[in-house]
Amino acid sequence: MKRCAICKSTKLRQIEEKHAITVHLRGGPLRIVVAGVPALECGSCGEGFFEGADLENADLFAAAELANRGIQEGAVFRFMRKAVGLRGADVANLLNVREATISRWENDHDPVDLAAWAALAAIVSEKLAGQTTTMDRLRASKTPREATGPVRLRFTHA
Repeated sequence: MKRCAICKSTKLRQIEEKHAITVHLRGGPLRIVVAGVPALECGSCGEGFFEGADLENADLFAAAELANRGIQEGAVFRFMRKAVGLRGADVANLLNVREATISRWENDHDPVDLAAWAALAAIVSEKLAGQTTTMDRLRASKTPREATGPVRLRFTHA
C-alpha cells in the first residue's frame, strides 16, 4: 500500500499493533489478543491498516495457542481449520469422515474426535513452523505407494 485508503496521503509508516480475536466457546467468549502484528499507520489521518497475510498469521498464532491449551470444542476446531485455510470438505477428506461429521463437531452437536482434533492441532503447529508433515502424511494415506522392492534407509546420528 502506497497511499492511505482514507485520506490518500503517502505518509505511511510501519508500526506494530494488537489484533483482537474472539472465539465463542460454550462457557462464553474467549478474547485472544495477538500483539506485535505489523501494520501501516497514516501520518496524516492516523488510520491503521493490516496486510491480509499478517492477519492470517495472527490467526495462526491464536489457533496454536488454543491447540496448546487443549480446548476441544467445536468453535476451536472450526477456528483452527480456518486458520490453516481449509474448508470443512477438505478436513473431512483428509480425516476420512463425512462433511456432516465436521459440521456436527464444529457446531457442538457431537464431541470433536480426539484424534481428529490432534491431527488438526498438529497441522496448525506445523504451518506456523513452515512445515507440512502431518498434512503430507494424511494426503499420502489416500493413495499409499506400494513398495516395489526392498526399502533401504541409512541411520545417521543427529
